[in-house]
Amino acid sequence: MVHFADAQRALTFDKTLPVNSPSGMSDSGAESIWGLSITHNVVEANVTTRDYNPRDAQSVLQSATADMTGKW
Repeated sequence: MVHFADAQRALTFDKTLPVNSPSGMSDSGAESIWGLSITHNVVEANVTTRDYNPRDAQSVLQSATADMTGKW
């Protein structure tokens, strides 16, 4: 069974899915998958933002670390 999801908590690591080339094979009229594509998107682990206020130029303005993984 393969479970597809778009939330990180649904990901399962170290699992494999055997893929065989359809070349020379027959599906014998059964439901079959003849194409499979794998995609992924990289989400940055953290983001640092800074701000500049010309009226208070000596002040250090830096954002705090935030957990963006959805595990609140």
